[in-house]
Amino acid sequence: MRLFIALDPPADVRDAISDLQFPSNQIRWNNADQFHLTLAFLGEQADNQLDALCEQLAEIHFQPFDLQTLDMGCFQHGALWLGFQANPSLARLQKQLARSLHRSAIRLEHRRFHPHLTLGRSRSNPAPAVEQLQRRLNHQRFTFGVDRFLLKSSVLRQDGAVHQVEAEFLAD
Repeated sequence: MRLFIALDPPADVRDAISDLQFPSNQIRWNNADQFHLTLAFLGEQADNQLDALCEQLAEIHFQPFDLQTLDMGCFQHGALWLGFQANPSLARLQKQLARSLHRSAIRLEHRRFHPHLTLGRSRSNPAPAVEQLQRRLNHQRFTFGVDRFLLKSSVLRQDGAVHQVEAEFLAD
């Protein structure tokens, strides 16, 4: 089972963000229901480990906090993203999760944490798409409260990934 831990913006925020998308033959846009902020990518895990993993994640404690979007850009592999303002509560939660998963011998990617929502993927030079997205964003910010994190599974298909919530963990 391919797993990751994420925060999901509420549906109204996801819908408002999806309104930034525009018709393009060069970009494969993500559906609004796929927008999430990945806190940790666990990769393939044995199905029989799910209960133990959930017990471990239930030990993570955090207070509710708010997130606000800030900027947008593109990663080298063509993913167009919407980023977030620096947030100490988000950074603490992500570090707690990483430490907890490390103790259980789940190997995480060794990348710097860059909180973002992936809006889509560009098949060619993404610079024009980023510029158009920035114009459409026009300094607008999206804010939402975080009172839970989710353990999700992901099935890769030709038309994109399908995500399913496996467990939910509430703030204190």
